[in-house]
Parts: sequence; structure tokens; C-alpha cells
Amino acid sequence: MCKKIYYILFVLLVFTGCAKKIQAEYSAEVTLQSNDHDGTMTVRCFGYGNNNQTAISNAQKNALSVLMFKGLPGSELRVPLVDNENESKNSNPTYYKNLFENGYSNTFIISSDIISPLVDYNNTKRLIVNIKININSLRRDLETNKIIRKFGY
Repeated sequence: MCKKIYYILFVLLVFTGCAKKIQAEYSAEVTLQSNDHDGTMTVRCFGYGNNNQTAISNAQKNALSVLMFKGLPGSELRVPLVDNENESKNSNPTYYKNLFENGYSNTFIISSDIISPLVDYNNTKRLIVNIKININSLRRDLETNKIIRKFGY
């Protein structure tokens, strides 16, 4: 009887102690097009959705997420702006909700130009967009909201 209780407790401990794997909600299909000297950057990104607006919105979210959390080789943001994605998202949920879901990201996006029309791709639709982002403004906003430290990452 005592062994059964220990066994059940052990199994419960193992199941509750296992951390849930968090998958990124974005794809890393972002490439640098131009790194302008005025504090802006143009990236090419894939966007997924059933219509143009949804796919463009997805591409914008992907581009910002890659720049903030992964970095972009060959650009001035070779290292990510935010050190730890999960920790930052857990400690600042309101900021990220406004940024990615409530349209606040549009303050950093200067333009979104469709390069390829919406086409079928793996049971969904995909388009290619060139997105021009104001990096200086994004960095300043992250510093102001205490997501990152001033003068660095």
C-alpha cells in the first residue's frame, strides 16, 4: 500500500515537474534586404494567412520577432535586442500583447510592400513582403518601457 502511494506521488511529481515546451509563435523566414544609415532596415519576410491582410500582419510580426528575439545576420542587429524571450514575455505581457495583437507594431513599420502574391503553400497561403522597420524607434521604445537596458542589450 505504501509503495503504491509513493509510486503515485512519484508519477505526479514527474508529470507536474516537466516544463511545458514553448514553441516560437513566429517563423524565422526573414532576410536582410538593406541596412539603411538613417536607422531603418528593410527585410524580406514570408507571411501566412487566408488573405493579404492576415498574411501581411503575420509577416510584420515575424520580422519584428526575429529582430527582437533572434537577431538578423549581416545587419546591425546581429544579436537580438531582447536577451531572453520567454523571461521578457512573462515579465511584460501587456507590452507584448499591445505590440503583436493590438497594432502597436505599426508605429515601427514604415512600409510593407508585397513582392509575391498570395499562393498556396502546405495547406495554407503564403506571400512575400518587403518590410521597412524603424530600428532606432523600436530600440528607444524598448528602452523606455524597460524591456531592455539603455545603451545596450
